Amino acid sequence: MSAALAYGAALAAAGGLVATAMSSAERARLALRLGVVVRTGRAGAFRPWGRLLSRAGVALAASLLGYRLAGPVGAVGLVMALAALERSSRAARERRVSETAEEQLRDAITGLAAATRAGLSVRRALREVLRDAEPPLRDRLAQAVGRLDVGEPLDASLAPVSQGSADGRLLVAVLSVHSRVGGDLPGLLDELSSLLALRLRGRRQGRALTAQARASGAVLAVLPIAFVGLLSGTSGAALGAFYRTAHGSILLLTGFLLESVGFLWLRRLARGGEA
Repeated sequence: MSAALAYGAALAAAGGLVATAMSSAERARLALRLGVVVRTGRAGAFRPWGRLLSRAGVALAASLLGYRLAGPVGAVGLVMALAALERSSRAARERRVSETAEEQLRDAITGLAAATRAGLSVRRALREVLRDAEPPLRDRLAQAVGRLDVGEPLDASLAPVSQGSADGRLLVAVLSVHSRVGGDLPGLLDELSSLLALRLRGRRQGRALTAQARASGAVLAVLPIAFVGLLSGTSGAALGAFYRTAHGSILLLTGFLLESVGFLWLRRLARGGEA
């Protein structure tokens, strides 16, 4: 029993370390992809250690609780479930930031069209849009305007705007082509703004139509696991002791794998409906 608990504690600590490292790497990639400027001070150097200790403590508590309720499979499964929940919440935050950036980009294109129609150059129009912009688009525009001020070409200067965004790349392509061949830039920007509005509306409708399927998949995935935990917690030590045997662990692991396959299948169907 003590050896199993020690093994679970070591596994939880290792899981906390790996989760923290992966979370930091994903945050850095997200900031790079969205063009968000991350500012850290000297006091922020100690924050990763605090997050690491907190994650390790949560993972240790989860592994001990899972081992008590459902044996070794429960210990590993509960830690994995917490990691999946954190990853899901992080993906939701990333999606919200991306949607916000897309909406801000559409508003910025409308502002660019109005500024260029008033006779301003592209550089001055970008400055006007930058005054009213908000994060995360403001950081990208500030980098682009800064590059333009030091004399970089238009294509290279607008690289932060197009980084990680198909809509941003389309805007940069329109401005680059106009800088070479000329044309009705305000009219092109108006058409581009209307196109982006249609794309945003289509994405929202797709997510609304698949909301019920995604909610059903989450309920079907969580309900059996919650039922097993409820039975283990209310049946005394009998069911938990069974799960700590070889046969019980095999049965529980088989059910967990089947449950994971079903959840991934439902999520794939829901994402196919959104596309």
